[in-house]
Formats: sequence, structure tokens, C-alpha cells
Amino acid sequence: MLFDRVEIIYEKYFLPIKIKFSESRKPTFIEFLILSIFLEYHDDKKSLKKILEEDFNIKNQILFEKALRDLINFQILSFKEFTLSVGETNTNLPLNKFNIKDDIKKSFNTESFVISNNNKYYDIKYYYDPISNDCEIVKDLYWLKKLPKVKLGYKIMDTQLKKELFNKDFIIDVVKKFILNNEDIIGNNPKVLDVLSQEQQDLNNFKLIEKSIKKETIAFESSIELNVDGKFEVYVEDKNLKEFIDRRPELKNNIVKKVLQQYKNSLDNVFLIKDEKINHENFHKEIDLISNINVSSNWNLLLINDQHIVSHEDLFKNNELFKNMEFIIIYNSKRNSNELKLKNNKIIIYLSDSEDNFLKSTTFTYISSDNKIKSFLISNMQVDQLNINFPVTYLAKTKNLDINISFNKFFKEFQENFYKDLIYKDFDSAKLYYKVLERFGKVNAIKEILTTFITESIKNYESFNLFKKYIKDNNLQNLEKTFRELTPDAVAIGLNNINNNDKLNVLQNLNINSKTTILKILNKLEINLDIDKVYKINEFLLQKNIDAWELNVLNCVNIMIEYFRDNLRENNFIEDRFKDSECYVKHARLLNNYATMIKNLYKQNYAYVEDIYYDFIIDLMEVMNKYLPLNKDYIVYLSLFSDILKEFYKLMFDYQIEYFSQLDKNQIKYKVFYIAANYISRVEKEINVLLKIKEDNSPVELKLFLLKMNYKEDLKVQKYIEINQPKIEKALKIIFGTKPDYNQEFLSTIRNELGDN
Repeated sequence: MLFDRVEIIYEKYFLPIKIKFSESRKPTFIEFLILSIFLEYHDDKKSLKKILEEDFNIKNQILFEKALRDLINFQILSFKEFTLSVGETNTNLPLNKFNIKDDIKKSFNTESFVISNNNKYYDIKYYYDPISNDCEIVKDLYWLKKLPKVKLGYKIMDTQLKKELFNKDFIIDVVKKFILNNEDIIGNNPKVLDVLSQEQQDLNNFKLIEKSIKKETIAFESSIELNVDGKFEVYVEDKNLKEFIDRRPELKNNIVKKVLQQYKNSLDNVFLIKDEKINHENFHKEIDLISNINVSSNWNLLLINDQHIVSHEDLFKNNELFKNMEFIIIYNSKRNSNELKLKNNKIIIYLSDSEDNFLKSTTFTYISSDNKIKSFLISNMQVDQLNINFPVTYLAKTKNLDINISFNKFFKEFQENFYKDLIYKDFDSAKLYYKVLERFGKVNAIKEILTTFITESIKNYESFNLFKKYIKDNNLQNLEKTFRELTPDAVAIGLNNINNNDKLNVLQNLNINSKTTILKILNKLEINLDIDKVYKINEFLLQKNIDAWELNVLNCVNIMIEYFRDNLRENNFIEDRFKDSECYVKHARLLNNYATMIKNLYKQNYAYVEDIYYDFIIDLMEVMNKYLPLNKDYIVYLSLFSDILKEFYKLMFDYQIEYFSQLDKNQIKYKVFYIAANYISRVEKEINVLLKIKEDNSPVELKLFLLKMNYKEDLKVQKYIEINQPKIEKALKIIFGTKPDYNQEFLSTIRNELGDN
């Protein structure tokens, strides 16, 4: 096993020093120009600034100001007396206010001319490394004083400072090498004049500088490999440190023992570890560190044996152990009750004694989303050489665990708590129980509980609405889907258990906007409806953008027609009451027209009746074509219309027989009537045969539509209907509708269309 990222630190000795040096170099062009002006310009009462502006046309003089300051700092130029005003620069002074060194005047025009400064100082640190036994000059630290985010480490204490390496001559040699290799730091061709302490004490006296010597920590990353047999090795990337440790077996032992002790101490408040012999029939011989447990991304459930735990608080600080976990079950819990809580977005489940022997013998059991397991026991490993033991993990050999069997008795309690929380509107708690039950595949139990909750909370619709809003607001998509699927049946069951008059009021108060769900509920609803309730339902459904008339929800169209049959009077229906429903408007208009027609028939206003019928039969055919296929109870629908139309056809046909019997059989009008009546008689017999019924007095057009619905898949029958439907409509118009003066051409046309036998 491997302890990685172990920090090993020790201290370097260092002395802050001052390097005194001189610097000689060729002047820059600007410096050369300034010196030329000072030495050779004809009017020394003028300032450098004016000379640059007037003679050289140089307005921007920033570089010249800097160069002049450098010449002053190098003591090549000096002030005779300081007369500079506030806000002025050195370039404002007349040339005669400056002195120039005599040696500069002599050597200025020679090729060997250089400028130099003999009193420059540079602060830096002189380091001695006791591990590598080496010295160096360091401007900026290039090593780490501490490794980030390490928990295990060792500090080497037994190092010694070598007095002879703090000898002045030796330090000067090191300084010179440093300057030689770092020309950009101090300057061009510097000459070391002296090296002093930071307090400018002479380095020849070690006693004086000893108190100024300080220490600086340096950290290295290392790792410790420990074998099952107790042998170990310390690995360090730094060669010098590795050799230092390897040459000192006792130091190596101390490092490993210290790290093991730190590791052990970090877990003492977490795990209660018993020193017991490992049964290798149940556990693999290989061991590893707890920190090396590789938590896979698909592990989302962790079982923890509470008998092996000292502190839950300290346990949960180990984020790596719980990475990716959604559920944590702490079984054999020391708590008196089974409970759930949410901590760091993880559902923590506390359970009392587990009867599973396998779980009793392990500390951790990880379970993947596909219910594969990895189980570990935490026990001590003894390292005899170091006389120390420390906690390690043993991987269990068992690969299978039926969690449902192991915790079955607890799931029953969770189901009860889930239901109670729903009833008492503690939805936060209910959510936790739901997620646990879902994780363990208790889908059927969840559905049963939700169904019962919906069914029993129907009267108190507030619970239903609040829970539906809660699962939506909390983005519980799976629960929302299940709730949506269960709602139609559960709501229907709940509604069917309450008073008939209250059902619609309750349904209206439920927060259900899905057309599909509402229709499913209504299709399962057991309710006695009259026309007023039908109106109320349709008004409610129109608010949900559902045209219940067109869909014949709860047979509302059939109830409308039945109501008309039993209450046949004019203007029974307000046609624009449901003006957005074409189905309602057409049925209302059709039935209202029929009422007007039958009223006038009783008054024997036959000509008026014929005029109305001509349009009525057109509207009837249109309504049947469009809405009959949408009506599941189409037989009842047709039967109701048949009941309504029978009396009209009987009275009207008697009148027509009497009327046409008085006509001359050679009259065109009579012949047209005869052809139409003959056709109706003939086609009705054909339809009766196809319907396999004996003769009855149902209107022929209704029989035709019954045939159309009964034989939807019979292409031959459908073709027959397609041919005869317009003929039947035309024949009925001739028999019962408006009768114009027919001419010979019309007679010929009718004879060709309807036949003459």
C-alpha cells in the first residue's frame, strides 16, 4: 500500500548579507552627450534643459533627467551648492552649479573612458543546506516552504550548521560565482569590494554574525510504500534528501512511524477498531489504506456499520469516502429510532440492528446503481519493526447482497412514514422517504401509497394541489411522472366515493390542467347527469380548452338529445351559450329547427314545414357525418334521434300520401314523388338486409349511418353508403321537402339517379 503526498521538511540556514561592490561601464549615448555639454559647452550659465531645447530641439527630456540622476549617483557629477526649487528637476540648474571629477576631465576623450561607482550595496541571502552540504546565494526563494493540502508529514530536526562554511573568504567566493552567473541582477562588470552582514558587521568574526544566522523551511513531497509483511520504503524525488534518509535507518524508521501514527491519530475519533483475526475465507489477504478506497462514479449508496464508528461528525468530514453518494444507511445504529435526515445533499438513514451476518462483519459496503457491491472491513495492521499498528481495509469476497431482504422490515416502516408525511403535508420529509423507496425499487409500494393519498385527499383538494406544486417546484421529475400517471384513476376513485352533487365541485378545485388527464378522469367517473350538470361540466371544460360536446364527454351530447326528446319545445337551447363549440351550436340549431318544424306540423302548416325540412335534412346529414364517428355510444345517439323523428315522419308521410293520391298519375310531380318513394322503399330493404334486422320504423337515413358505423372496415359496404347517401338525401327532400313545379328534364334526371321500379 502507498502513502502518497507525504511532506518531509527540514531547515536551511541563512545569513542576510550586503555585497559592497563597484561598477564600471561605458556611458550610454545620453550620458555621453550630457558630459560633453558640461565639459565643452561655451556658456556654463545656461541650464541643461535650455541647451537641449534650443540647440538640439529636444522637448521630451525624461531620459536626460534620468541619465543626469545616474551621473550624480555615480558621483561623476556633484553639486557645488544646492539651489533647486520645489518642483524643479536637476536639468533646470545652470551648468556652473555642478562639479565634474578631475579624472573624468582627463579621460573623457580617450577610448578607455568608463564611468564607475565604488560604493554600491546589494542586499541578498547566503544559504547553507545541511542535507546537500552545499551553499548558495538566493535572491528569491525557489522552493516550497510547505506543500499544499497535505495531512501527513515529518520534520527532520537533527541537522547541524557548519561553521567553516560561514567563513568570509568562502562566502565571497560564493558571491563572486553568483554574480558571474547572474549578470542581470547586480549590473555590468561589478567588482566585489566586500561582503558584510546585514548590520554591516565584518564576517571574519563568526561570533558576531552567529546570532544573525536564521533558518528557512524547505518542503519536499515523498511517498511511503508499506508491504503486507511490514517492510517499507521511503521515496523522495530529491536525490540528496533520499540519500540522506537512506544513510540513516533510524531516521527512516522514525519517518515511517511518525506518518503511521499521524494516520492512526486522524482516524482514532472516527473508527472503533477491534484487534481481531481476519477470516480470509470472507476477506482477501490484500490490504489498503482507507484513503485509497476508489469511489466509483456509479456508486450512490453506502452502508455503514455504526458499531465500527466512534464519531459521525468526524466520519462525515472525509469527503472522499462519500463522494458521489446519494444515500447513506447507518445500520446497527446507536440511536433508539429509525429516522432519515438530509445532510450535505445526501440522505442519511439511521437503522437499528441488522440481522444480516455479512453486514455485521463489515464496516463499509458500497452499492452501485446496478446493485453491485464492494464491501470493506476496517481493522488494524501490526508493523512489528516499528511496534505500531494502524487501520487498514480488507476487501470482502462477497459480491452479492440482497438489500431488500436485509432491510425489508425497515422499508415497511418507511412506507408508512411516507404516507403519514403526505397526509400531514410534511412534503420535505415525504420526499426523503420517496427517494429511499425509489432507490430500493419499491415502485409498486410508491404507487399504492400515492394512489391512496390522492384518493383520500380528494375532498381536501388543498393537499392534492400543494403536493403537486411541491414536486414540480422541487424538480422531482420521476415522482411527477408517477403522480401524473396515477392521477386519473386515483382521482376518479376518490370522486366516485363522494356525493354525486359534490363531484364536479371537487374536480373543479383540483389543480389539473392536462386535457388528457381530465378526460381520463371523466371517462371513469360514475355520475348521474341532467342537462344542468351537463352545462356545468362543459363550462368547466371549456375553461381547460376542452370541447366536451365534440368529444361527447360523459355522453353529454346524448343527454342533450335525450333531454330534447323528453322536453320537445321550441327554442329549447340557447345556440350561442357554447358558441365556441361547433358541435353544440349545430346540434342546438338542428334540434331547435326540428321543434319549430314539428310545431308547425301540428298546426298543419305543411308548406312551411316542407321549407324547414329541406334545410333540416341537409343539417342532419352534416351532423351525422361529422359527429357520429366521435360518439362512442353512437347506437344510443341514433336511437334518440330515431325516437324524435319517428312521429314527424309518420305524420308527414301520411300527409304526403294523401296529397299525392289526389294528383293525376301522369303529372310530373306525381311521377317524381313516386320515383323517390320507390327508391326509399327499395334502399331501406337493402339496408335492413345488410344490418340483418327486420323491418322497423326507424328513419332510413339513421339506418344508413348505423350501417356506416357497424361496417367501418367493409370497403364494399362503405362504397354502397358513399353512392346512396346523397341519393337518400335527395329522395327525402323530394318526399318531405319543398315541392317546386318539376319539369320533364328534372323527371328524366331523377329517373336516371334513383331508378324507376
